[in-house]
Amino acid sequence: MASIKQRGKGWRAEVCVEGARRSKTFATKDEAKRWARRLEAAADDGVLIARSADQDCTLAELIERFIEERVIGWRRTPTTEHREISRLGVLARTDLAQKKIFRLTAQDFADYRTRRMRLAKPSTICKELNTFSLVLKTAMTEWGYRLPANPCDANVVRRPRFNNQRDRILTPEETERLWAELGRCDSPYVLPSAQFAAETALRRGELLGLKWADFNLAARTICVRRVLDQFSGALQPFTKNSGMRHVPLTSTAVGVLQKLPRQGERIFATTHEVLDGAFVRALKRAEIEDFRWHDLRHCAVTALAVHIPIPMDLMSVTGHKTLQQVVRYYTARQAAELALRLP
Repeated sequence: MASIKQRGKGWRAEVCVEGARRSKTFATKDEAKRWARRLEAAADDGVLIARSADQDCTLAELIERFIEERVIGWRRTPTTEHREISRLGVLARTDLAQKKIFRLTAQDFADYRTRRMRLAKPSTICKELNTFSLVLKTAMTEWGYRLPANPCDANVVRRPRFNNQRDRILTPEETERLWAELGRCDSPYVLPSAQFAAETALRRGELLGLKWADFNLAARTICVRRVLDQFSGALQPFTKNSGMRHVPLTSTAVGVLQKLPRQGERIFATTHEVLDGAFVRALKRAEIEDFRWHDLRHCAVTALAVHIPIPMDLMSVTGHKTLQQVVRYYTARQAAELALRLP
């Protein structure tokens, strides 16, 4: 039931909807009554969801709160945290994020998707929409915002389809040229780092986090238990998927380690920036296109799949999180083997 009271020269209408009070002051009593009736009718129809004044904020304000409460101190490494804050900051500055959250509709996010399709890759757009959806879901489930529904839910706003899997591997000729150019670098760790990555499928941060104490020559294994964070330059006591793993080494990988000088605790005593810059320059000199440092991991997993026939065993070596991520390394080889049996 609405309450209409005179306040000074105006009339204040107050309506209680689902336990929350909404009020507004008008010049005449009739205007206050009409406003109250509209709110009560909307509440009866299920259109209006009660909210307090402090909840009537913009999506950008929710994103800022999400950064403070769900990003800072929650990410595994300073690099991951820095990248996440930067990405969320970009989203908070979009025109869409300036709208009040209770005025957001699925159409707003669909229009955002359509505009972004002309400027960004489908995988980027999916990540942005999923981030918006996560922020709104957090506001509804943890912060008490009573939205009627998540307007950016994946069941409401369709995500563009994409396949961003890379299958670029070096040919033997490209490998020879690349190793030759990396051998010309000033740092003595650039070529061994690349060769070791191509043999073990270690991520760059994992490789740079290795210590001599992790290397077991007798067992021909190395223990991956930490990463070198790119943003802070400090060692972090966990890998990308948080688990420690023991990686078996090929004879080539063992040979790479045996040739390295033992200077300090770390095996590859260099930085992300040194490896990245030297690798890009070496690729240019070797005239190799469409290849990245992380593609060395793909080269290694492709080679390891030939010798490790069980996908679960391969996962334990490479540190992949799901079986689906490694199965693709077997399907191409199986198709080639089946082709040999065909007439």
